[in-house]
Amino acid sequence: MIKGIFFIFPIFMLGQNIDMYISLIDEGQIRSVKEKLPELISKYPNNAGVIYLQALLTKDGMKSLELYNLIIKKFPKSSYSDDAIVKLGEYFYARGLYSQACKQLAQFPRRNPRFYDMQRVIDMLISSFQAVGQSDSAKYYISIYQGMFPYLDVQKYGIKPSLVNNIQPKMEKNIPKS
Repeated sequence: MIKGIFFIFPIFMLGQNIDMYISLIDEGQIRSVKEKLPELISKYPNNAGVIYLQALLTKDGMKSLELYNLIIKKFPKSSYSDDAIVKLGEYFYARGLYSQACKQLAQFPRRNPRFYDMQRVIDMLISSFQAVGQSDSAKYYISIYQGMFPYLDVQKYGIKPSLVNNIQPKMEKNIPKS
């Protein structure tokens, strides 16, 4: 029993430290976290939180994408997996790859309804749909997600709430070939 406690305790402490390191990054103390990163990687090379920190601090966008995808595939139940999915959506959005951002983020709210910053996810999703001229899709997803998350600020999208609730998705017609 005691061995189990000593084994779990360092993992628990590491999780708390990862959150502390993320807070330090948010506060602009990137250099101090970068200095600690090699030690974390050597001690915990297969830890989702350490990989997430590495992805956050990597200047190479493609390497960050690889690391976020690694977290999503290898650690799907990790608390960092949700953040990694959103980071991929942010990357696509920032690069102007709005169709890819739509694909990355469209189902995220349904699969991750307890995500802490749903407004930001919905904002990127709707802005991506509008950027590629898919206003009907934007209205459709607003109608779904407004029902799931009534606290969302949807007024800023310029879509009247009365219109949102009456939107039906466009179905592609499958015309059989003769």
